[in-house]
Amino acid sequence: MRKILAILLALLMVFAVAACGNGSGSDPSVPGKPSTTAPKSSETESPGPGTEGPAYDTVKLMFATTYNELETSGKIIVFFTNYITEKSGGAVTFDIKWGGTVAGTGEELSFLQAGAFDMSVLGQSQYSAVFPLLNFPGQTDESQEKCVNYFRHIVYENDATASLIQAQIEAQGVKMLGFMGNGGNAFAAKKELSTLDELNKYKLGIGMNHSAFERLGFSVQALMPWDTYDGLSKGVVDVTFMALAPMVALKWHEVAPYFVSANVYSSGNYFTISLERWNSFSADTKALFEEAMAAATDHSLQLVAEGMAGAEAALTAAGGKLMSLNEADTQALFEVLWDAAVADGRALAKSGNCVEEMETILNACADYLKLPLN
Repeated sequence: MRKILAILLALLMVFAVAACGNGSGSDPSVPGKPSTTAPKSSETESPGPGTEGPAYDTVKLMFATTYNELETSGKIIVFFTNYITEKSGGAVTFDIKWGGTVAGTGEELSFLQAGAFDMSVLGQSQYSAVFPLLNFPGQTDESQEKCVNYFRHIVYENDATASLIQAQIEAQGVKMLGFMGNGGNAFAAKKELSTLDELNKYKLGIGMNHSAFERLGFSVQALMPWDTYDGLSKGVVDVTFMALAPMVALKWHEVAPYFVSANVYSSGNYFTISLERWNSFSADTKALFEEAMAAATDHSLQLVAEGMAGAEAALTAAGGKLMSLNEADTQALFEVLWDAAVADGRALAKSGNCVEEMETILNACADYLKLPLN
């Protein structure tokens, strides 16, 4: 009897061990056999312990910006943050604070450094004294795509220049992930004018590059964007020059409905994250942010094209017109903007004690754009 009980007990132990070793799925290698392999998580899921796939951090980040959600820059922020949240399977989420409710223009960096929020968008012109090496000549002719590729080359891909620029950025306790295409620039005039010789007979109101336009024969009035609508409507100036789509968004076409595309494009506005926060991320989370930034920059090209089409429609509706400079005028404008940007970059570098570094960057810019560097 004892022998029979011992045999039964041994059999029960065998069955118990077999049952504990089985999973709940099926093993494709043995028909009908329960699986012992956990299913792989997809790229958009945040993996649990013991699963294969990207190891995304579970974190909620505050993204504070002076832009609003409906601006082109705001749309790119939404694209970037949604991309990360969706790809991470909801592991990484964002609390976006719009319209400068947390920090105003020029305040974002100090708030990032203090840990008040995690991410923002920094314009290079607002922080030219802090990041002088980012203020290399920032415009190209031909297309927005050419300008984006130029920025990628100088800031991220060219070892000689990227190492200098990134070191200066990280010394401020932040990391700049990438940038967006800002669109083409244009003149906005109260009368139908289409050449530089016609435009420079009227007073030009702009906030920067005064000497460059004076070289082209303009009488220049210093006028910041927030004062430009009133300046045009009250006759303080007759012409202005800025990125085309924002001028329409700001309703300047209501008082200056004749736009002349300069065929000159710019990029910038860097997506910036606290370096402390960045260093806390896993390798997979960092890779996801870099992937999202590349996709957002590419998306900005599409939005720039859509913005141009929308701007032309708005001008037509207002009884205005979108024209374009001829090739000779475009080249003349581009050359004076290049010379002015080189001079500005050197002046900033002198103030920032990075003259040699700026010369390395300027030489790389000149080589890429095939322009002389005097």
